[in-house]
Amino acid sequence: QVAIQYVLNCAEAVLGATALLWRESHPRRFDKLSTMLNLILLGSIVAPLVTSAAMAGAFVALGVTEDFWLTTIARTITNTFATMTLVPLIAHGASRLRPGEFRLDWSRAPEALLIAVCLLIVGAVVSIVPNVPHERFPALLYAPIPLLLLATVRFGIVGASGSILL
Repeated sequence: QVAIQYVLNCAEAVLGATALLWRESHPRRFDKLSTMLNLILLGSIVAPLVTSAAMAGAFVALGVTEDFWLTTIARTITNTFATMTLVPLIAHGASRLRPGEFRLDWSRAPEALLIAVCLLIVGAVVSIVPNVPHERFPALLYAPIPLLLLATVRFGIVGASGSILL
């Protein structure tokens, strides 16, 4: 089971990267709409869906699970979230570690820390301390959106990906 997951996770990464390279000349930055759309559609939806279907088929054949579609959908959703959150963050972080390009603006650190603390507080209030009737609970899920937008506007792709990950 672990070997199947490992091989299919590697295949998903190769499939998603190949699709991005096929559609974009230099998808090393995700600050263009076309690059982000290709990442979302090809790297975050198509690649996980294809490999999730293969994994669910293998698991059904091995008797690990009986529900092909539930396994496919659950893995696709989790891998989509991981790809959309981590890939831009890693790509932009790696590009900033190149010699001569690494610069840390300490004047922006308090703002980033404040946004992170606020996101943690809002996340805790929404997910840990829900003391509202069930019909009003879905409205609480929108509470982090202003902070996510603020992080995106102030810190770009890295702020968006980092705050969503947080």
